[in-house]
Amino acid sequence: MFDIFSYFGDFESERFVTKVTAPMLFSWRVFAIAVLAALLLNIVSSVLPTWIALRRPIVDQLHDATGRDDSFGFWRRYGGNALVFAEIVLIVLLSWAILDNLTVRTYDSYQPLGYDYDRLVDVTFNSYPAASASYHEEEADSAAHVQSALALMNVLRNMPEVECGTFVKSYTQFEWRGNSSSVFVGSDTTKGHISIDIVAYPYGGDFFATMGIRPIMPEITPAQLDRLPLAPDEVVITRDAALKGYGRIDVVGDSMKSNYQSAFIIRAVVDNVHIKSFINSGVVRFHPDFYNPTLYSDSPWLKTEPTIILRMKEGVRPADFIRSHRDELMQSLKAGNYYCSGLYDFDMKTLRVKNSYGITNTMRVNVILALFLGANVFLGVVGTYYLQTRRRSHEAGLRKSFGATSGRITRSLMAEGMVLTFLAWVIGCVLYWAIVGRHGLTLSMGVSLSTMPDTWVFHYWLHFAVISGIVLIVMLFATLLGISLPAYRISRITPVDALRDE
Repeated sequence: MFDIFSYFGDFESERFVTKVTAPMLFSWRVFAIAVLAALLLNIVSSVLPTWIALRRPIVDQLHDATGRDDSFGFWRRYGGNALVFAEIVLIVLLSWAILDNLTVRTYDSYQPLGYDYDRLVDVTFNSYPAASASYHEEEADSAAHVQSALALMNVLRNMPEVECGTFVKSYTQFEWRGNSSSVFVGSDTTKGHISIDIVAYPYGGDFFATMGIRPIMPEITPAQLDRLPLAPDEVVITRDAALKGYGRIDVVGDSMKSNYQSAFIIRAVVDNVHIKSFINSGVVRFHPDFYNPTLYSDSPWLKTEPTIILRMKEGVRPADFIRSHRDELMQSLKAGNYYCSGLYDFDMKTLRVKNSYGITNTMRVNVILALFLGANVFLGVVGTYYLQTRRRSHEAGLRKSFGATSGRITRSLMAEGMVLTFLAWVIGCVLYWAIVGRHGLTLSMGVSLSTMPDTWVFHYWLHFAVISGIVLIVMLFATLLGISLPAYRISRITPVDALRDE
């Protein structure tokens, strides 16, 4: 079931139909096996302690019930927590594995992408096949393709909700499966070869202004960066690329050496951008492409269908724009042999690329397992402490007969449980560290060692401390919840009632 929707590939979401059948959602065989396994576990967990209890002499049973013969009082009071302690240690190990993955993935998903994600609309086009009645033979040459693409751009730019737009290549657009990569060597020789993602952008267009990518060196506007004079061997890089390769961000004019190409000259540095939202890497190099529809009358870009990214004006939601104009544009937005085939906001675009990579399915499985195991772990801790505390009503009654207050009894029970949980947490974290070592922590997806961002995820001991702290908070909360409810009740029991119950 988890693997059914791993790879959608490209699909038009509004036209995509899938048939979910009953056997996909429910299997009698699996259900029967699960029930049988649960039945066996419950039989073992009830029969085994009953069998042990029945083999004990009645005198020992009465001693435990009345509290007499206190030569082993310490063990009777605290030794019963040995199994609870061992259980909590195992729960800490399991919680570590669950929370580490979930915390890192959640953290990555909320990282800023570095560009104006919330105001972008992706407009895709197809071309009529030669056999179509709408196909025009005279519009089939490269120059006509360029003029048709520019005509489409002019129509879209003149819409009242649109601020600006840009052409993008099919394999270099953000949130897509393409994007080539390479390595480079900066002046910081200690770094060695550094992996870098490459984006070819249309020089002379409005790429940086449309995407909302902010230059930091020099301090100019995105629109001014689009008009910055560049040569074919000059590039724009991100902040992380500068820091990784040179140890500073003021690298304008420096040389960027590649392992298989001639050196490039850095002309500007921009804020970090993530070309894919599920890859936590801001090491990117932007190459100006002079052979684009904006400048070139015989653009090789248009051997395939053009793609246009639109930036909405302030206050205009992409989803509203698409809802208002989808039917109109898909029916009437045509030029030459091109016609509009789809409009997507970047949320839908992200969904498509995550589906094609199998990321959505992986995250779904992780969340389901985390919720399922987390709920069982949490309820297990609560239930264990609840039962342990309920069985101490006799002790609470005796303590009240010696003058202890209800509040004092409640606080002592909660403190004892928290100490037990804390010690189990320390041992559990140490065991987890011994098991996974230095390379067993969850890291961001798609990040190589040379492009690791400077976040807590990639600092081993800080990462270990953060997840350990989260595990401790969850465990202490479950402990307090499991103890406080029964402790409140038994702390208010009278000595007569306690002894009578026993």
